[in-house]
Amino acid sequence: MKKGIPLIIGGIFILTIMMVSFWGLRGAAFTQVVYSTNVEVLNSLETRNGIPTMEVTFVPGMDGILLRWRVLPAQTTDMSVEIISSTDAIRIEHDDRYNQARIYMERFFWSSTITITTNDNRTSIATFDVQIMNPGAFA
Repeated sequence: MKKGIPLIIGGIFILTIMMVSFWGLRGAAFTQVVYSTNVEVLNSLETRNGIPTMEVTFVPGMDGILLRWRVLPAQTTDMSVEIISSTDAIRIEHDDRYNQARIYMERFFWSSTITITTNDNRTSIATFDVQIMNPGAFA
């Protein structure tokens, strides 16, 4: 065997290792994380004194309000949210899989400020008031 053949085989071997390591690392290290930019409430909201407000008319037998939202952009990596109320008079059960929550009202619940924040360490927040109309129905 001539001296040139082992050098060519060695060169191809080193070149192959370099190519695989370059493109292999490049493909494995790229995992895109998309953060949320906005939380949009899908319920109808009216603006009162500059504050988005959801008005709910109380009817006897009504035990809760269905709240729906959407985290934008749709490709957000972590779409889970936290829902906080300004009063202890309501109980909130939410399901991140369907982007909805049920707000259960207590007897003396008149209004509350609801804040929806995302859990991806960003400041995507939706804040609005919920006001119960027809409070005489509680009597």
